[in-house]
Amino acid sequence: GATHKHGVYDAHMASDHERVMEMLADYRLAKSWARVDPKRLRVASVEAMGPTQIVLRSTYETRSLRYQLSAASRPVYSPVEPDPWATELVFPAEASARAKKEEPLLHTQIHFDCGVCSSQGRVDCSDCRGTGRGPGNFPCFTCHGKETVRCKTCDGRGGLLGMPTVQARLDAHEEIRTLGTEAFPVQLVLSLAEHEAAGELIHREQAPHITEVRLASGGYRGEQQVSSKVVETTHAMLVKPGIPGDARIRSQTLEIRRTPVFQVRLESGAMFYVWDKPARVHPIAPLRSWLGRLLFAR
Repeated sequence: GATHKHGVYDAHMASDHERVMEMLADYRLAKSWARVDPKRLRVASVEAMGPTQIVLRSTYETRSLRYQLSAASRPVYSPVEPDPWATELVFPAEASARAKKEEPLLHTQIHFDCGVCSSQGRVDCSDCRGTGRGPGNFPCFTCHGKETVRCKTCDGRGGLLGMPTVQARLDAHEEIRTLGTEAFPVQLVLSLAEHEAAGELIHREQAPHITEVRLASGGYRGEQQVSSKVVETTHAMLVKPGIPGDARIRSQTLEIRRTPVFQVRLESGAMFYVWDKPARVHPIAPLRSWLGRLLFAR
């Protein structure tokens, strides 16, 4: 075959025509009744076009505080919440995205104003809506005409005492940028923008936090150097990897690959593109069998 087991193309294992025939044979298998046998196609030319796809995968950690609240007197000073990153919380090396850890701060207590009653200890009576009067203009049975009742949140004390727990969570995010697609149909461009495609790997780097990348020369088939646009886009992705601003990166993988997109022209003048693994085709009309044209005709 013309591919490695991970779907990365070896550009020297087969000619463009052979690779396209192999891809189209796989493409036909999914719906052999609706697609023509590629051996029957009268191919005039095959042109390899190489848009560049940059994929940055980040595993990052976020932290927050959860409080167990109890009634307390109103604080006499503004509360200073603990820094959740000051607590030592270490995930095991094999931890995957969405893993969680918690650590209660047993010797820390934070006083807060009660937001329900604005630290007054009392709130408007819900039965009389703060009027103090009930049916028949008699004093409200609940508040006894006082218009307010004791705040249940702070037990009438005006404050809350919070015992914090640090919560940590691992998440994963993937940023994809595809360059050099200006001449392609919209459907092909959208496909490349939405997911990682198979291609010729030209750079791969993995580190706890990638801050800079140095790209070696040599592009698709070794015929051209990596463009400055690729370098600029890669650095921009490293600066803004698409994760929350308060998160901390734990590991990153950067891959830059050329995704071979083949432009196939038939002797009839029809033209279509083939790319990815499993193969995708656009437009599909030149590859439809007579039965496929009959069933999909609109």
